[in-house]
Amino acid sequence: MKSLLTRLLALALVLVFSVPVSLHAQLIEGRVVAPTLNVRSGPTSHAENVIGQLSVDALVSIEGRNPAGDWFYIRAEGSGLAGWAASGFIAYIQDQYSAIPVLTEAPPAVAVESGGTVSTGSADLIMQTPIFSNFTTSTVYNTFNRGLRLGNNPHVFMKVGDSVSATQPFLYGFGGPGYNLGPYADLQTTIDFFSISPVRDVSNSFVRTSVSAVNGFVSGAVFDGTWSPEYCSGLVPLECEYDILRPSVAIVLLGGQDVRLFDAGFFETNMRRIAVDLKALGVIPVFTTFPMHASYRLEQTIQFNSIVINLANEQDIPLINLYRALQDLPDGGAKSDDVVHLTQGPDYFNFDGSEATYGVTLRNLLTLQALDMLRRDVLQ
Repeated sequence: MKSLLTRLLALALVLVFSVPVSLHAQLIEGRVVAPTLNVRSGPTSHAENVIGQLSVDALVSIEGRNPAGDWFYIRAEGSGLAGWAASGFIAYIQDQYSAIPVLTEAPPAVAVESGGTVSTGSADLIMQTPIFSNFTTSTVYNTFNRGLRLGNNPHVFMKVGDSVSATQPFLYGFGGPGYNLGPYADLQTTIDFFSISPVRDVSNSFVRTSVSAVNGFVSGAVFDGTWSPEYCSGLVPLECEYDILRPSVAIVLLGGQDVRLFDAGFFETNMRRIAVDLKALGVIPVFTTFPMHASYRLEQTIQFNSIVINLANEQDIPLINLYRALQDLPDGGAKSDDVVHLTQGPDYFNFDGSEATYGVTLRNLLTLQALDMLRRDVLQ
């Protein structure tokens, strides 16, 4: 399936033919086609050089480019914001590309007030937040009761996420006989509780292939109907998965792809919407902080995971602080080669000590424990 970045680039190609061109002073007009575009002090993607942001459809003048053409020096219409931006997120008439001058010495970048910024977050917040929190709040009980009135099933949960949930071994082993709970035998009651068929041809929630947990998903993809299969009948992935299962709980883990592609404001907006929409449907959102190898964008990872924690507190919903729990594992429980995925050993669903070594096994244990807390205290 195409990545969101590929979709945005394709959208740019569609839009270029409708963007007007001004030949005054050899400037070319463009239009932002990303949900949010970072404007930077230089043609690099370092987090510290962001000086402002532009929203989708913002008009800009393209005043120059770097030699490779992957960065444009732009000036926003009206606001005065000027600086470098990734050229793939700006639609323009491509026949005018040769008229864009190559800049070896660009004019100085001009920052403007952005109208509010997202908290940078802190490692202290993450490490001081419990592994489990907000599981028995009044919001959780009220959301569950709303779901009962809407016909949601207490024995069913749904998954919302990216490849960490969709393609890594996540929960499905508990839907059959191939697992070993070891010292956590008391969790068998919870496995039994969720081992009912939510829909024809799906034996239980553990083994369900979720429409809202797909390889490459960013936070906004769950609201993008182009990711939905035809049988969703026009519903976006989050709505479609709910409509199929009518669950009472949603396990939500997103962020690993957002860190790579988008800014914190875009991520925060989408995650808040996920929480609000699920609660309105009577589904308890269980937010999960996401893994990332410490060698990759550590500052942004801390910021984005802080957003997950702050939103869980703001929305009064359950949180699994997976990122904190993973710090006790080798490499922080994240693969060093692809940085965004959890480490995994030969046994994903056997709690024989592997949970103290491999990220996948630890996440399976923590998620099962979270479902157990909800079963005991809320769902029955």
